[in-house]
Amino acid sequence: MDIQLEKIELIKRLADVDSEAIISKVKAILMPEKKGDETDRLMANAELAKEVKQARKDIKDGKGVKIDLKDLWK
Repeated sequence: MDIQLEKIELIKRLADVDSEAIISKVKAILMPEKKGDETDRLMANAELAKEVKQARKDIKDGKGVKIDLKDLWK
């Protein structure tokens, strides 16, 4: 196998892709994983990001529930 020819073939195929989902998956494979926090992980998932955004809106609108820190572990 000629690795250089394989790379060129992959680049040609990637150039023809019009799907953001496929591009995102290829990028996730090829890009080094950065160390992020839990929010970064949640926001990377479309469904979870929607829930986080809704929760932030709810809190801003006063729909949150206050819990005393000492009661958090009950």
